[in-house]
Amino acid sequence: MSGTLAVIGGTSGIGRQVVLESASKSDRIIAVGRDARRGERLEREASGASFVAGDLSTVEGTIRITAELARRGPIETLVLAAGVMPRRRVLTPDGFELNFAVHHVAQYVLLAHVRSFLAPDATIVSVNSAGHHAPLMGSGPVRLEWSDLEAAGGYDPFMAYSRGKLAALMTVFAFDRRSGSEFTINALHPGMVRTRIGRDFPRAQVALANAMSISVAKGAAPVLHLMDAGRSAGCGSYFDRFTRAAPSAASLDRDDQERLIAITAERTGISFD
Repeated sequence: MSGTLAVIGGTSGIGRQVVLESASKSDRIIAVGRDARRGERLEREASGASFVAGDLSTVEGTIRITAELARRGPIETLVLAAGVMPRRRVLTPDGFELNFAVHHVAQYVLLAHVRSFLAPDATIVSVNSAGHHAPLMGSGPVRLEWSDLEAAGGYDPFMAYSRGKLAALMTVFAFDRRSGSEFTINALHPGMVRTRIGRDFPRAQVALANAMSISVAKGAAPVLHLMDAGRSAGCGSYFDRFTRAAPSAASLDRDDQERLIAITAERTGISFD
């Protein structure tokens, strides 16, 4: 892999592993995250990596990240790996529920600006989840609650996570349709991976989830595969690890995709087109 790699959510979990394993392959690596100490540690561990501090939970913070990426471009590979799963409902300063803000709104803002900092034929990999079909705890199918995108009527952390991932996947498909053959963008489910994402939950629940999960290295493997495959992997697809898979019917509904894009554009003041 040549050129510049930018990893959003690059200081922990799968994103951090991608940075570490790409250090010997990429000319330049930009890892974006909130924690400056983790960023500085990563810069020491991954030769050639540089850290950009940014808050993906706010529109203003994400815009600042896109401006910094544009300044450092062109970028050949962009990995969207940021993720959250708060146990309790959290609203961001912009009024978005936190899952929705980080999984969807931040990705929307980044993708709305990519043409200013991506190289021609660049590859974008969006880390999604099989949870967009059905929540980890509970039953599916998952659909967006249009009248209550902020979960004010009742917060279930697993459903909120799933809806955030569904919205993110819908945005990937909408972006692919708009970009034509200009860029390669795909989404994937990396497997159930042992990361710190559920650290707010009870220890027994975390221990049970960890027992059923794969290592971060195994979770990063399909991301690295899609990064290296580039256009040969196809475009606008969803993968279950290394295998192209069928996304949910809800994620493929074009009318709903466009409704989501219109709502997000209105609420952020940022056009997707």
